[in-house]
Amino acid sequence: IRIRIPFKSSFDNFHLIAIPLFTGQSFSLANSLSCFLFVIAIVFAAQAIYFMAYFSGKKAAELFRLSKMVLDVLDKDLARKLTSISTDGEKVMTGCVSGLQTRFETYCKENKNNILRVWCALHQLDLVAQRVYSGLLLPDGTSFFTSLTTLISSLRRQYNLINKMKGKCPTVATTRWMSMSQSTSFLKKNRPIISEYMKEKHPDKAPFNIWWAMLMCINDIAEKMRLALTVGQDQKLTLDEQSGQLKDIWEALDGLCPCHDIT
Repeated sequence: IRIRIPFKSSFDNFHLIAIPLFTGQSFSLANSLSCFLFVIAIVFAAQAIYFMAYFSGKKAAELFRLSKMVLDVLDKDLARKLTSISTDGEKVMTGCVSGLQTRFETYCKENKNNILRVWCALHQLDLVAQRVYSGLLLPDGTSFFTSLTTLISSLRRQYNLINKMKGKCPTVATTRWMSMSQSTSFLKKNRPIISEYMKEKHPDKAPFNIWWAMLMCINDIAEKMRLALTVGQDQKLTLDEQSGQLKDIWEALDGLCPCHDIT
């Protein structure tokens, strides 16, 4: 759980990473409370609590029970002080009937408090990027993304080539924000070695020049996406500074490929 607390005109971030799930394992109250002591002193002086939950692999009802149990330790007046909940947009979090956000919203309304539901901007940005990557087509109508993952899979089995490149090409995963940037940057850097090796050993699988041209374009986009995601997670920047930098990145992306039709 991450809690952002406004205190003396600034936001403080607290990450409670040693929280037991209270299920399937022994629980020592004394040990668990020790990680809360510093936070408790601040919470009672604060006017509001911003809550983000990162539990995984559990249903909304269990998430709500566990989250509320932990937050009740911090402040019994949680329902009045909670002002917003931010999630990654998953259905278990945002479901209109029994999602985690909905459960907290109902809980707070019962105590005459209306909270804000926030969909993490970086998760939204990543969804747009994944749509762009998966929708790219080569001149013959085949998927660029499929050809990219196929090539990477093949390269990771070529041990002589790996020795020449002094490393394996990183894989692409839709669940890892930076993976496209890492993979395309590696391929861009080692293009001469890869091209020569594939033409000699596997000419039927060697990428064409148009494929490499598309890779270079995707690498430019992926690098700017990486920068946007990095800026968005920087805890030292104010919201105004983050907004300004993200606007600059968006304008750069719009220059590469107009995005007015993307919603």
